[in-house]
Amino acid sequence: MTTTDNQTAWMALELTFRRTGDEAGFTIAFVNTADTPQELVFSNRSHKAEFLGLRILDASGQRVEPVRHLIIKPLSDPDGRRWLQPGERWEHELQGTLVKEGLAFPTLIFPLAPQQSYTAQFVYQRVPSNTVTFTL
Repeated sequence: MTTTDNQTAWMALELTFRRTGDEAGFTIAFVNTADTPQELVFSNRSHKAEFLGLRILDASGQRVEPVRHLIIKPLSDPDGRRWLQPGERWEHELQGTLVKEGLAFPTLIFPLAPQQSYTAQFVYQRVPSNTVTFTL
């Protein structure tokens, strides 16, 4: 069962994983499932906020904690607010690079091992996405 409140009952999240060579990452789709326009407030200006909701688990079900390697202060983002029409979706890309330490993003590295299976889920305002399974 999905846990939502009145403010997020309109929202569905879809997560996908992709890899091309040494590039890998996730796409987060925010979908308005309501019959009326809804305001989505989501900003990547800090280059780390979205990672607070990304959960990666190893094969044993243990959460893989990211290692932070760059701290950037959050900034005001006037473009962080958008209106989604009924049925409309807005996608946000988390583009990373495979490095020997794991999967690196601009502000952190998830220490993931090659040829290991992992699962990922994204949670935003207590709304969980689907779970995806991936191998690096």
